[in-house]
Amino acid sequence: FYRMVAVFTCGLVAGVIVISQASPILQQTLGYAPARAALFVSVFSACNMAGRFVWGSLSDRLGLVNTAGAVFLLCILSMAALAVTEGLVLLFMGVAASCYGGLASLLTPLTARMFGPRYITENYGVMYVVFGLASLIGPSLATTFKTAGGGSYTGAYVTAAVLAVIGLALSRFLKAPSCKGE
Repeated sequence: FYRMVAVFTCGLVAGVIVISQASPILQQTLGYAPARAALFVSVFSACNMAGRFVWGSLSDRLGLVNTAGAVFLLCILSMAALAVTEGLVLLFMGVAASCYGGLASLLTPLTARMFGPRYITENYGVMYVVFGLASLIGPSLATTFKTAGGGSYTGAYVTAAVLAVIGLALSRFLKAPSCKGE
């Protein structure tokens, strides 16, 4: 349970940074007017939704663990790219938002695999804590680094990338417990 919470919380932070801070990031980084930045908040929400469909479908073909690995890798790459370049900001933010959706689509089947399908409704409800934890961490990181870094989100991007690396590493150790007598 704790490993899964750590894995998903680490992975979701990047998406939460993008989703919660998209408008200020775009206004500051690209000089967008608030109305134009708000439009892209909607675009990133669509990326989040598309990620749920795309990554969920891919998990049926590639398997849950392989798909999770791919999502984490793209999350790491998008955050690293945002940290080092101001080019293609919209693309990398969209990728991070789709990764958030991808991890959301993997949480339910991985919960069922880890704890069995019998109590999936109760277990998934408990596992949903990962969204709350990531929502506490992501915006706090973004605003803290923006304030401390002279208005730059670079520290938040780097931290999110490092957290995603940790999540990827820990995800390799997710194994369903053997159930004796079931």
